[in-house]
Amino acid sequence: MNWKYDPRPVDGKPASNTASAELYYHMFYDPVIYQEAADKLTESLLTIKKKLLENEALTEQEEELKEKFFRNDKEKGLIIVNRRVDDYLKYKGFRVLVTDSEKDPVKAWTAYADRWRVEDAFATLKDRLGCNRIRCSDNKALQGKTFVQFIATGLSLMVRSRIRCYMKENKKAGKLNLVYESDAKILQVLNNVMQTRFNHGYYFDEVAGKKIKYFEALDVRVPGAGPETPEEVPEEPETEPLLGTDIEI
Repeated sequence: MNWKYDPRPVDGKPASNTASAELYYHMFYDPVIYQEAADKLTESLLTIKKKLLENEALTEQEEELKEKFFRNDKEKGLIIVNRRVDDYLKYKGFRVLVTDSEKDPVKAWTAYADRWRVEDAFATLKDRLGCNRIRCSDNKALQGKTFVQFIATGLSLMVRSRIRCYMKENKKAGKLNLVYESDAKILQVLNNVMQTRFNHGYYFDEVAGKKIKYFEALDVRVPGAGPETPEEVPEEPETEPLLGTDIEI
């Protein structure tokens, strides 16, 4: 769209709108966001109904929800109006991304997601590791915290890089579309692949469906369902590190 705007707005004066710019509006639908909103609303409405049946007082916010989504029925009493719920949730899964530089929707979303990951990484450093106010007992603990975050960030970058390569190579192959899947969501799905160890080895639970596609996208071998014996790794002789020697990882 062609957006007209005032390049030099002044308080108290009407906008001139003499300048213009070409903007791109990208619309995306995320079923996860929709479902989260639906679950939250359903839980709130059921809580209200339970409180009313038990003659408990409602909060101010619950009173507003009651007026908006309930009605009195002569036979059934107070009921939830499904049409109002549907209207409220109608656009909950949609997101609009505005840009003046990228026409391709996938590239625009990828750039937005990458910038958001940078912000999330800083939030992790500040909130989870407490790096906005260092609360470590000594320098060794601080170094440990920072190193753990460094490893986690590196793994996250590897996951995203492999997903991009997979999508680029299989764009026309009709395979799993992972463009809008977050690293955290993919790893969360794979996090419940259980391993059982015993005296002579170990085995994994069966991996099927979407999980197989995730392993394929990450270029990681799918764990087998049968017993496997770990390969014996020869022990390396212990060596003392040389001071002043650079180590490349």
